[in-house]
Amino acid sequence: MRFRSKQVFVILALSAVVAFTSLGCAVCRAITGIGSSGGGQAVAVVPPTNTPQPTFTNTPIPTDTPIPTDTPIPTHTPLPTNTPIPTDTPVPTDTPTATPRPAPPPEAQEPEPQPQQAEQPAEQPAAQPAEAAQKQFSGRLVRWWPNCGSTGVKGMVLEKDGSPVNGLRIKIWTDGWEGAYSLVSGVGLTYSAGQWDLLMKPGQTGNFYLTVADWQTGADQFSPVESEVLNLDFNYTQDNCQPEGDGHQWAEVEFIRNW
Repeated sequence: MRFRSKQVFVILALSAVVAFTSLGCAVCRAITGIGSSGGGQAVAVVPPTNTPQPTFTNTPIPTDTPIPTDTPIPTHTPLPTNTPIPTDTPVPTDTPTATPRPAPPPEAQEPEPQPQQAEQPAEQPAAQPAEAAQKQFSGRLVRWWPNCGSTGVKGMVLEKDGSPVNGLRIKIWTDGWEGAYSLVSGVGLTYSAGQWDLLMKPGQTGNFYLTVADWQTGADQFSPVESEVLNLDFNYTQDNCQPEGDGHQWAEVEFIRNW
């Protein structure tokens, strides 16, 4: 709107100049008589040239220059760590099962050490007759020990080289009593290889017989064997069954296989 007002003003100014110029020339001709009918040579009037109007160039308004933003400082990229190579897990080996130790006889009381009394030598079996050596098993009394709570006998069945023998039953009896059999040697939860035992009545007294009776040949099947018979003299009193006594309440016996 402002630009257009300037143009109108310029046009009006130019029009005024042209009008003034034309008017001035007419006055001059009237005074000088130029151009009248009785006058001299006519003078050509040169029309004024149009003065070119100034052009206006729009100056573009400068735009805002964006303020540069801060460039983030690059962080250090962590170097990859070495991944450990997995090692082979060893295959667990079978842990050997411990052989259960034989449990002591029921209610058995082991003798306490006797600091003031020398250990008595084990009783040696009587000399065996010649025919005893020809039997399949020979017997040997290892020792006696006192016990006021129970009475019995236990031991092992062995080969000549001392290795245990399983599958045999031991019989105990006395005059007027048919007797009893042990479990098969080396079997059961409380027996180790070649081991057996027999539990008698508490306070049992008297002479008893002990031998290898038979060999297990199948389920509930047993074959008789030839074996030496041992005599065991059980002797119970309130004095000799004490830990420091010399009572014969428990006996340990070994049967050795001859062939």
